[in-house]
Amino acid sequence: MTTHKNSLNVDCKERVAFDLMSLVADIAKGENGIKDRAYWFELYSQCHHIVVEGRDSKEIL
Repeated sequence: MTTHKNSLNVDCKERVAFDLMSLVADIAKGENGIKDRAYWFELYSQCHHIVVEGRDSKEIL
């Protein structure tokens, strides 16, 4: 039972992270300034490292 609960918790975290990545990508596409776009794409990249590659956020920071 605990394994199932942990599995759901991980799935929820991944879903939230992918939603965040999608939001950040949408914001980056809509920005006009190069500096602003660079900031949002860097944030997206960090989310990608955490979610897709499974890296710990402490490794990135």
